[in-house]
Amino acid sequence: PGGSRDIRQAGFLVLWKTTMPSVLVEMGYINNTKDEAFLASEEGQIQICSGLTQAIGSFLTNKSREFASSTITPAWK
Repeated sequence: PGGSRDIRQAGFLVLWKTTMPSVLVEMGYINNTKDEAFLASEEGQIQICSGLTQAIGSFLTNKSREFASSTITPAWK
C-alpha cells in the first residue's frame, strides 16, 4: 500500500456543495484483503496519519511562502 495513484477530479457527493475547500483521500480498498489488513492495523493507521500530516504541513508551508512573497495592492489604487 501507499504511493500516489494520480490526482483526479469528479463530482463526489461527499464533496458536493461544501462551503470550504475539500479533499477526498482514498487510503485503500476494504474489499482488498491486503489493504483491509493495513487499514485496520495500528502501524497502517500511524503511517496514514503521518503521511496526511506531512502533506498538509507541506501544503501550508508552501502557501505561507506564496503569501509572504506576494504583493497586496489596495483596491482603491
